[in-house]
Amino acid sequence: MTEPTERRPVDTRPLVEKATSVVSKLRGASHEAYFAGGCVRDQIMGVTPHDYDIATSATPEQVQALFPRTLAIGAQFGVIQVRYGGEGFEVTTFRTDVSYSDGRRPDSVQFVSAEEDVQRRDFTINGLLMDPLSGEVLDHVGGVADIEARCIRAIGVPSERFTEDRLRMLRAVRFASRFGFAIHDTTAAAIVADAASIQSVSPERTRDELTRTLAEGNASEGYTLLNELGLRVFVLPELSGDAARITEDSELLCTLPPGDAIAAFALLLRDAEDALVEGLGRRLRMSNADTERMRSRVSAREALCTLDLTDKAAWIRWGRDPLAHERLDHCALLPDPDSILQPRVKQLRALLNQISSEELRPTPWITGHDLMALGHTPGPHFKAVLSQLEDAQLRGELPDRARAEALVAQILSPTE
Repeated sequence: MTEPTERRPVDTRPLVEKATSVVSKLRGASHEAYFAGGCVRDQIMGVTPHDYDIATSATPEQVQALFPRTLAIGAQFGVIQVRYGGEGFEVTTFRTDVSYSDGRRPDSVQFVSAEEDVQRRDFTINGLLMDPLSGEVLDHVGGVADIEARCIRAIGVPSERFTEDRLRMLRAVRFASRFGFAIHDTTAAAIVADAASIQSVSPERTRDELTRTLAEGNASEGYTLLNELGLRVFVLPELSGDAARITEDSELLCTLPPGDAIAAFALLLRDAEDALVEGLGRRLRMSNADTERMRSRVSAREALCTLDLTDKAAWIRWGRDPLAHERLDHCALLPDPDSILQPRVKQLRALLNQISSEELRPTPWITGHDLMALGHTPGPHFKAVLSQLEDAQLRGELPDRARAEALVAQILSPTE
């Protein structure tokens, strides 16, 4: 008889307690260890962190020796993921980076002190350390003052931080818009001067940063900053650079609930042709599903303006689209100078709200197999016939199978 597998009890402690335990274990082995980066920033700002990163004097080998479950996700850069209490924590050895040939990753690293470690980080608000056992914050870069001043400031010389990783220019925009902070003058000037270099960042990293900027909070402010700092023309060249259009874009983004970057992209591309929309999706390596969501929203205005709302079959077919309500939500946000679009949005919404799921997708009276059983030869024309039958059924013109067969007889000859 097979012995039952012993199940370990689930560790239900809060995330911060598990992270603190990791720090305590490192301390117990005579290593320095602190919470680092965004989790410290968030705690100071009164926001509950979603993850906790840990910085330590322990080398990667010492971290791996101390914890039974680890993953060397970047050991050459001093980064080990520690699995503890059912969670994963990045534990990074204090380090300084030696040159950045690819504009993203250091060519090599040297292990240093905690004070030297924070000097390699991007912005002062992300360069803070915290002792979770005492609550003491170690601030070697002026990050606490910048949080109080609501300021995004690069650590050290801004141009050097951006040379190390060009994506940091977009990160400055994201943090500023997300928190409602201003970008410090010298940091902003360095971005303006080096904006064109953002093109060296991979499409995937650019896409992810833009997505977070448009989804995390104030998308309108983020888009305004992209334009003011000269980044938009390089990361979203498909969009108009006309001042009036940029102003309208920002105003429209203000009306969009946060959390859906695809909806924001679609607003910015609201009158673009399908080819341009799909081209942007390919350039930024978006998934096929996201590109289709974007294209479907952008095409909704023209489709709705030409939709025959007196034809029940036509508007039911609109309602069958899995993205039907997304498309209507998109149209509801669009400018309507001729007062044509918004009345149609309200009318179609009302029509779709009153129809049942059975009416939306009724069981067809006639199928392809039925057409063959009635003596008709199958072929490409079957699709058109079945579509015609379906439209008639959706309009309520075919109350029963007999009426459907009679319509088939009108459309097709039995000897076909």
